[in-house]
Amino acid sequence: MDNSRYLINEDPIFFLPTLAVGIGLNEAILLQKIHGWLQCTPKEHVGRNWIYNSYKSWHEQLPFMSEITIKRAVKNLIDKKIIITENFNKNSFDKTLWYSIDYEKLNEIVEISDSIKMIPSRVSDCDYREYQNDTTNTNNNYNNNNNNKKRENIEKLYFENNKVNDIFLEFLDLRKKIKAVNSDRAINTLINKLNKYDDDTKFMMIEQSIVNSWKDVYELKNKQSKKEDDNIEWF
Repeated sequence: MDNSRYLINEDPIFFLPTLAVGIGLNEAILLQKIHGWLQCTPKEHVGRNWIYNSYKSWHEQLPFMSEITIKRAVKNLIDKKIIITENFNKNSFDKTLWYSIDYEKLNEIVEISDSIKMIPSRVSDCDYREYQNDTTNTNNNYNNNNNNKKRENIEKLYFENNKVNDIFLEFLDLRKKIKAVNSDRAINTLINKLNKYDDDTKFMMIEQSIVNSWKDVYELKNKQSKKEDDNIEWF
């Protein structure tokens, strides 16, 4: 058998590794999709193409990303001013947001990131073995530093589930930025709260706190609240 149902038997999502390094993986996937929609089904206003869609619809397009992950990616792109929003609706009660891409800002951010990070892009899968051998000696110091950093992160194992542990580390970084103290007692309190739930719920609770820049973790909004959000939040 020379085929697999897991290998491109449907339309793939293409994006550049440099883009993912520059703005984040989820953000790169989402931005590439938005760019495609802007090319195919745009609405033109004030000399620029715009689109809108619900988080629920985007989740249907990207089922491997939860709605809250999509919301977080959108928020990050707006904060970076890569995505711009407007309201072109005729009725004042219609809060549907329209979205477009500031391509100049995107280029600026990615090019700055590309210039300051050592990105081994431009290397094909076929060239990987040769590239690995050529760089083994010249980049020993750089690789050792990276390995040490990775080792430090691996030691911070708060949850057995890697996905939950990774996002919890991201949450702790956010807490530092908003001046919350990550003492052993504070971290243990957070862990005890989260351990009352299954791994999927833990992940979504932590995501919810990151999206809203909260210092603590809370139970997820009920389904009714989610339906209301779907009717109001558009992009």
